[in-house]
Amino acid sequence: DMGEPEGVTFEPIAISSGLTLPSPADMIAARFTVDPGAALPLEASDPSGGMLIVESGTFTIRVDAPWAVSRSGSFNAAIATAEATGTFTPPDEQIASGEEVTMTAGDAAYVPGSVTGEIRNDGSEPAVGLELFYCPFGGSFSGGLGNLTGPPSAASLHDGGVGTARLFRLCPP
Repeated sequence: DMGEPEGVTFEPIAISSGLTLPSPADMIAARFTVDPGAALPLEASDPSGGMLIVESGTFTIRVDAPWAVSRSGSFNAAIATAEATGTFTPPDEQIASGEEVTMTAGDAAYVPGSVTGEIRNDGSEPAVGLELFYCPFGGSFSGGLGNLTGPPSAASLHDGGVGTARLFRLCPP
């Protein structure tokens, strides 16, 4: 058994299988907040994509391309089934292009880059998630952001209409 050492816990959260990612790429992690009634449009000119893990609140997402959602707890259930049967089946819920999906705490989704769509909050409390996303190498901090060199400030990324840092848009086309 290759369990974790005492005092160390590893808890799988979600999986997105079979992805084709740019190589090389920059990987960025950010906390993502959308205020009630606000929306973030996804634009085909933005090559960044990644996994959004919902921490609290409710996100409603529409992507104009096929995509996948991993519901809270489904990855752990798939692992338990694999341990019992010897066969792992990814628990991704496949979503058709243009279909809206509501995500709540514990849900995760891979949202591809260079697509149109929208991420919005139809709820009454802020929707908060952890976003792990990629940009083709040189498109984010490694190559600067426009005339900005080094990491951008919160003020340079903030979008008053959404009430959140526009980290989905760090990668220039």
